[in-house]
Amino acid sequence: MNMPSEIGEKLLSATNNPAEYISVPSSEPGIGAIEITGEKCGGRDTKIFAYIGIPEHEPGEKVPGIVLVHGGGGHAFPGWVRMWNDRGYAAVAMDNTGYFPSENGWVRRGDSIPDNDGVTTSSGEADEMWMYHAVISAALCGSILRSLPDVDAERVGITGISWGGVITSILIGYDPRFAFAVPVYGSGFLGDAPGNIGRAFRLPDTRKMWLAEERFENVKMPVLWLQWNDDNCFSLKSGWESYLATRGGNDMTRYSAVDGMMHSHSHGWAPEVIGMFADSVTKGAPVMPEITSFSMSDGRVSAEVSGNGGKITGARLFYLTAPMTRSVHEKYGYTGDFMDQTWNVTGAEISGSSIDLPLPESVCEMYLEVGFTINGKPGVVCRYCG
Repeated sequence: MNMPSEIGEKLLSATNNPAEYISVPSSEPGIGAIEITGEKCGGRDTKIFAYIGIPEHEPGEKVPGIVLVHGGGGHAFPGWVRMWNDRGYAAVAMDNTGYFPSENGWVRRGDSIPDNDGVTTSSGEADEMWMYHAVISAALCGSILRSLPDVDAERVGITGISWGGVITSILIGYDPRFAFAVPVYGSGFLGDAPGNIGRAFRLPDTRKMWLAEERFENVKMPVLWLQWNDDNCFSLKSGWESYLATRGGNDMTRYSAVDGMMHSHSHGWAPEVIGMFADSVTKGAPVMPEITSFSMSDGRVSAEVSGNGGKITGARLFYLTAPMTRSVHEKYGYTGDFMDQTWNVTGAEISGSSIDLPLPESVCEMYLEVGFTINGKPGVVCRYCG
């Protein structure tokens, strides 16, 4: 099997064909467990484990749903399912690396899909690649949620963290059925990413196979591109370019870079903006604000903010006065390919929907952050300026 044509056909097929699955015993109170029939891998059958949960709801009511895609080192998280059930969403969290829960922890089986290989096998057979099976597993989970009688098939979204964000970014270019998407940390344009991920996505075979941005013109659902502003695995430039490439598909698409967020699964699903964004699409909740214009003139920075769904609470400019460099060093208690600099921060004046502040001297890279609250919950939207 070769890419792009045959993989594309398989991914498109996975979005159109019903998913096959069986219920299996679950050790998690209130959360079900299923095993999904996956695509063949090297000629052998595969199964995918997932946790699934439905929120309490009125008889006859159809609830929204969400697919939860974990990243590197993660598995199917039942707590993540519960979190979204508590928000009123049906949720399914698959293990996209071929693991199954057991009394001895997470284990692989003879019918497992491939483990996370960091797309380093992109020169091999597509049906033996981890990314191929990971993307299809997320598509199948979407199909499962839409097939449930208590779920509104038109209100099923997807979110993924780190590598799960990469999987999500690839899938939404193939699967138009999702009502919204929230890739966290990961995105498209990963040739700009630092470390191993950037190196992998600059390889010719990976570029031939797995560039999410090549299908961003097909993305018509609202997308929240959510990042950490000091990530050692992904760059703000990658996320911002993903926003620019998908904003034309839907005017509810937003970009958010969070200061001090950190990089983990628990940090990745914690920001309130994820639930705000989902609710704005599926429940008619207030729409997040957006920075609609940005200019630099006569030593000043000016911007306009649109949308009256949230209360604007402040604005800040994050900037560097020397070109960003990276090196492998310890930061935040662990070693990674972090930026060597620290963001400088200055506040901005807000008058109504207008933002104004002096342009700091010798700026090399910057982004504007606008803080807001919706129903008392905080969030930020941003505009990256390179």
